Amino acid sequence: MNFKKIVFALAAIVIAIGVAQYMGMAQPTATSSDVSASAEQAAKSLSDAAAQSTAAANQLAQETTAAINSAVASATSSTSNIVATAASNGSFKTFSTLVAAAGLSDTLSGPGPFTVFAPTDAAFAKLPAETLASLQRPENKAQLQQILSYHVVSGKLASSDWSGKTSSPKSVAGLNLNIDGSNNTINGAKIASDSITASNGMIYSIDTVLQPNSASSLTN
Repeated sequence: MNFKKIVFALAAIVIAIGVAQYMGMAQPTATSSDVSASAEQAAKSLSDAAAQSTAAANQLAQETTAAINSAVASATSSTSNIVATAASNGSFKTFSTLVAAAGLSDTLSGPGPFTVFAPTDAAFAKLPAETLASLQRPENKAQLQQILSYHVVSGKLASSDWSGKTSSPKSVAGLNLNIDGSNNTINGAKIASDSITASNGMIYSIDTVLQPNSASSLTN
């Protein structure tokens, strides 16, 4: 009886060992096709990530370009007209006062474009104080308009238009000006090398007030 139990026990052990071996052999093992599939999946993931990164970079570039263009447009649109630019410059206080007294503010604030050869405050200081006071009187408004208009040319002139040569542009007053590009002077007055850009034209500062031939002497 005991011998039979031992035999059955040994048989059970053998069967158990066989089942275990069979189960071990049945476990799936990685094949070359599995490895290839995993590599392809990893490559696809990297490709997708790269595409997303590129799209994000392109979007950022577009947004940056739009922001720059907007800033440039804003800066351009905020450029003041000739009257406002001259008033805020600090060197044309007398010129700005006389433009207002002559009733030319609306004209020089208009679309233009204009080129203004604006005498500085130092240039007006060369004139007798009583002359400046006289020009601002209502009865002398026409004379003041003629003098200031003689400093204005229709159109936008660049210094390259007269550099190294003589030029005779017609002023808004209807009289020609004489520009000597070799010495950078206009009717003998020195033209500053740096121009000032306004939304409706250009301003060049000069060191002497120009006097139309038809106007009475400003120095008397």
